[in-house]
Amino acid sequence: ASSIEVLEGLEAVRRRPGMYIGDVEGGALQHLLLEAVGNVVDLHLRGLASTVRIDLRETGFVVEDDGPGLEPVALHIVFTRLHASSSAWPHVHLASHGVGIAPLNAVASPLVVVSRSAGWGCQARFAQGTLE
Repeated sequence: ASSIEVLEGLEAVRRRPGMYIGDVEGGALQHLLLEAVGNVVDLHLRGLASTVRIDLRETGFVVEDDGPGLEPVALHIVFTRLHASSSAWPHVHLASHGVGIAPLNAVASPLVVVSRSAGWGCQARFAQGTLE
């Protein structure tokens, strides 16, 4: 019993990324992109977003949409906790079987999230799941 190790939260993703994002040598970037795009599709199905821009880069990707944005507390929860989502809209689960966007945050360094809506905005910068 003393040799059993229990991994929790984003530490589990960092230590065992293949369980959450697939083949880290090949398809992981595609998997993470699908998760980000899946969130926009969910917003669109709820009638909250109509436009998405995807910028693929050598070092990663940028996904922008015209949705309502996330308030700072919600942004922190969604990007740092596994299985964090809202039951208020349909989910298409293109990528991670409901694990959410947090695995992207766990393995990205840096991950910059900018959220804007009418009259407000916030930004968070993470490094492997930790708020900088």
